[in-house]
Amino acid sequence: MRITKKVFTDLAIWMVGFGLMIGIVFPWFVTILGVPSSIAYKPGFFAACLGAGALSGIINFFLARFIVATRIKLLSNGMHRVEEHLQDLNHQGNLDNCTYESCSLPVDSEDELGDSARAFNRLVETLAYSLETQEALRSFSEMLASTLELETLAEKSLEMFLDHTGSDGGMVLCESAGQLEVIASRGIKDPEIVSESDYVKVAFQKGETQ
Repeated sequence: MRITKKVFTDLAIWMVGFGLMIGIVFPWFVTILGVPSSIAYKPGFFAACLGAGALSGIINFFLARFIVATRIKLLSNGMHRVEEHLQDLNHQGNLDNCTYESCSLPVDSEDELGDSARAFNRLVETLAYSLETQEALRSFSEMLASTLELETLAEKSLEMFLDHTGSDGGMVLCESAGQLEVIASRGIKDPEIVSESDYVKVAFQKGETQ
């Protein structure tokens, strides 16, 4: 139940209120355990119980604030950091700072706060990959517009594709008069043998992954 517009203020009110309620009930409770009512119902004992209940609520509040608010602040700072990197990206076009490593949060708890940090990290990872793909497409478009030579385009295209996908090898084939010609290759021992593979020929004929 919300009382104010601040969660931790609400938490303080409820914790202190609960502590006071315990302080009010405690004198009747101790009489059940055998404490004489002449002692339990004294104003001084009542006051001590109320003070102890309020103090307990205050201590619990500060403990919760120290433990929980610190984690929430960490998540908030991470969001601000991503925002700053995106602003730098918009102004300077620099992707160096907007990476998963620079913006992800440590996950050291198996609860809702840990789940929030993991969800945030997945979001950052997706965003970083999206920005990386966007930059790769921009660079690829600039490269395509820079030259009209087929071999140069193939070499540069293959290099960029392998860098972006993290692949160890690949090749670019061109079909001419029904024949497949290797026009760019990296990391493949004998590209000519690959170009003669039935799988490659079927892929060209059907336009489907093999």
